[in-house]
Amino acid sequence: MKNKSRCQLGMVALAATMFCAACGNSPPAKDATIQEPVIAGNYFVGEKPIYAYLNSGSGGSWVFGTITESDLEPASGYLVRLNDLAPAFDTRLAECTPQAYPLNHKCSLTHPFRIKEVGVIGKIISGGIAAGTAGKVTDISRNYKTSFDEATFNQAVDEALVNTGLDSERKQFLTTLEDFAAVATAARQELEALANQANNSYLDTGAISIIVQPDLQGLTTYYTNDIDFRSLIEIVPRLESSLAPASLNAAPLLPCDARNCAATVRNALLSLKADVANAKSAILSTSSRTSATYDIRCPAMTQKGYLFTLECPELVRRDASGAMVIPLTVNILSRDFEDVYPDFVLADERLRVSISGSTVNFSNLTGNYLAVMAQTVYYNSQVQTSSTRINLAPDVSFSRQISDFVSPPIGIESSFRQMTPDKAAAASFRFGFATKYRVAGQADEFTLYDMREFNVGCTIDNRIEFGACTDEEPNEQELQDPVRLDELERNPDELNTDKEV
Repeated sequence: MKNKSRCQLGMVALAATMFCAACGNSPPAKDATIQEPVIAGNYFVGEKPIYAYLNSGSGGSWVFGTITESDLEPASGYLVRLNDLAPAFDTRLAECTPQAYPLNHKCSLTHPFRIKEVGVIGKIISGGIAAGTAGKVTDISRNYKTSFDEATFNQAVDEALVNTGLDSERKQFLTTLEDFAAVATAARQELEALANQANNSYLDTGAISIIVQPDLQGLTTYYTNDIDFRSLIEIVPRLESSLAPASLNAAPLLPCDARNCAATVRNALLSLKADVANAKSAILSTSSRTSATYDIRCPAMTQKGYLFTLECPELVRRDASGAMVIPLTVNILSRDFEDVYPDFVLADERLRVSISGSTVNFSNLTGNYLAVMAQTVYYNSQVQTSSTRINLAPDVSFSRQISDFVSPPIGIESSFRQMTPDKAAAASFRFGFATKYRVAGQADEFTLYDMREFNVGCTIDNRIEFGACTDEEPNEQELQDPVRLDELERNPDELNTDKEV
């Protein structure tokens, strides 16, 4: 019985050899009719397929070698899907032709997980060998079938799980792999969002509370607290201070050796969580208000007629409250003044005309109606007459802007550029005003008129602080005496009273 068994085994080997000799180096033929197999294994663990190489170890026992995400067929061994311990190689029923096949091909006679339904082998064992010329096998069937040997495969997988230490750790290992990928993805998104939020807060300089501490120097007497120095300072975020999402040491964990892959993944997840916490802390610390540093620019400029230079720190850091305190040295060099008109009064017992700043006020001092029919402004050599009719009820005052009565040339004459106290004190201008009026019910026309020379510096001082400077006043009697139009020693055309405005 024992000898017969060995003989049968020898005949099987000889038949396999003769099949190979018969086919020579011809390529494997295409498989014929195949059908879907029944997949062995447990329920699927995880979401992403993970594979392991099933290899025959020393002594013929089965072990898992490399664990990988790739489903490519390995050069040696058999691919197993660890998620459900199902085969990841072709398990379909196959019809084969006698020729040489790779070891892990489903038609291979030595495939460990295929059942060989080989009629030709049965004939060889029971009937002997019939060989013709050239070593070809004759009088036998050339086709055979193989099918997946599920029981043998499951036994090998169980053995590999035990030998590799994955029998109790497989599910936890796959779950940890999923956790690692989820933590890495979520961390990158969170770190990017934190960095973007910090950058947006850093770049939004308009939201910073700016406290300017100006130190005024130079022509401080000309400054009237009418400049918002915050609007003159440029706050520039430093590009190198912009935050990028912190990098994570989240290198791919696979492929790895199945013998220590579970421990490697556990340690990698712990390290990743620690790295994420450190990265978040670093971004929050770097983007804190007290660590945000900005470049400050304050160029010399003109503003509201002032010409000044500014000196400020090159870098400023926000304080604990998020505000930015900027010390600023302001050196006022000069100031432009427009519409420089003196305080001026014309009056008689019926009408009083007063000029203060840019306003002309007409006051009726009588119990009768007055009709103001013309106004003339004199500024140096420029003269402008306006026929603006103003009706004044008894004891009523009425105001108009002096710009209503002046021409563009007078506007130019009344502007003084880049003035300093010394320059203004050395300059002067001539200013005069005349107005023609009539008392209701009377035919007589009366005119108030005066022209004098004024100091520019004194006039400017009075504009900044009322009453700060006093020019030589005219004789009050001259102002109180009414002057008829024909008594003025000047061209009558200068006071055109024919048209009303």
